[in-house]
Amino acid sequence: EVSGPPIIGADNVRSKLFELFSKRVFWSVKDLIMASGGRLPEKETREILRDIADYHRQGEHRNMWELKGEFKSSIATTDSNS
Repeated sequence: EVSGPPIIGADNVRSKLFELFSKRVFWSVKDLIMASGGRLPEKETREILRDIADYHRQGEHRNMWELKGEFKSSIATTDSNS
């Protein structure tokens, strides 16, 4: 269910992703889209995640994205798992 207009434009999608990553360290694409109220476009979200985040293929956070180190310092996370 979509709550509001879609988020369009790479800068807007990137800003929303940084906002969400400031709340939690690890995300799946599905959870990011759900947390945005269904407003993030999946294709563009995945493209931007490849630039700003690392994908965990194994381990405890398998199939989850984590913000790259160079971006973590620019946002304050409120998650205790960091």
